[in-house]
Amino acid sequence: MKPIAKKIVEHIMEDLFYRLNFPFEWGRESLYQLYFYEKGEEIIVEESFKNYKTFQIWMSTHNMIFSNFIEKLKNIRDIRGDFLSFERSSPKNLIKDLNNIIEDIRIFIEKNRIPLPPDIYIPDINILGPENFTWEVLSFYIKSIRFITFSINFFYYPKIYEEIILSNNRKYFPNHSYKLIDEKKYLQDLILSWAGIPSQSYIKEFYLPKDIKLEDGLEHFTIKDEIFIFHK
Repeated sequence: MKPIAKKIVEHIMEDLFYRLNFPFEWGRESLYQLYFYEKGEEIIVEESFKNYKTFQIWMSTHNMIFSNFIEKLKNIRDIRGDFLSFERSSPKNLIKDLNNIIEDIRIFIEKNRIPLPPDIYIPDINILGPENFTWEVLSFYIKSIRFITFSINFFYYPKIYEEIILSNNRKYFPNHSYKLIDEKKYLQDLILSWAGIPSQSYIKEFYLPKDIKLEDGLEHFTIKDEIFIFHK
């Protein structure tokens, strides 16, 4: 798994992120953390799709519990400024309040059997210690709101193929000019799929790279006047 280059997110994905239904007041920047999977990691991508699908089914049949869950997550705010402004011997009350919030969320998740994916785990202050606990709570918050935001907005699950490079009769050739306006929607959905996230519009299938790695296409390109060119 490798990060998708920042310039790709800025040029191709940014406008999509600002059209999403976002139920949280803070954390939109967490959506910009996208990673792509390479050949041989098909099972990871499929598991990611399954996690979203399972949560979406639960979400659609537990509307009131889901709304309450969102409100409980909102109780975790960005406390970094408060935490760092305290003297080293002072943040005990802050950590105590944060631990109470997390324990309430833990009980709520277990009671209602909320199907979060395995990589979103609730931090335990007894294992981590107070300072590490604080940062892990923020990580839990970012992962949770990112997963929920995508679950609300994306529903289409493409099939995965192992052949060479792109699908839906689109093949991008090196050193050939393409109009970004014509390809942007497809590229957005394809990048989301490669990151293990469902598509917003229906892509029936996508191909994982075989002999050509993903970065040979999406990371080696230039954009000028809304024209993009892949380079080998």
